[in-house]
Amino acid sequence: MLVEDIVRLGQLIHNIDIKMIAKQNKNLTSMGVTVQQGLILIYLYVNKDKKITQKMLEVNLNITNPTVTNTIKVMMSKNLVYKIKDKIDKRKYYLYLTPYGLELAPKCGNIMEATDREAYKNFSEKELKLLVKLLEKVKI
Repeated sequence: MLVEDIVRLGQLIHNIDIKMIAKQNKNLTSMGVTVQQGLILIYLYVNKDKKITQKMLEVNLNITNPTVTNTIKVMMSKNLVYKIKDKIDKRKYYLYLTPYGLELAPKCGNIMEATDREAYKNFSEKELKLLVKLLEKVKI
């Protein structure tokens, strides 16, 4: 493979990411959330019976600390999430969905899943599984 082809592949993946985020954001507009907020809502919803910290969001969603901090502040102002301080370590907070967040999370998940399905509609199930397997081999 030529160097130009490798660079082009990286650019192609980057372009797909940019377009996908834009499409997800557009489709989530009716819910009043962004794709980052949607991902956090879904993560908290799936793990609603666990104590989730901001650090756990950073690690599991591959989001930087400042991004998570700002996103959580916005989500709190939208009445989607709330924090509870740890009883032992007063520096630690656990994040939970509000009733409104609990209601919105599955709707966001459905919109995001439908957006994904639309983006990958030209792939067979076998091709999609192969694509995921190949992309997971990329190590940086």
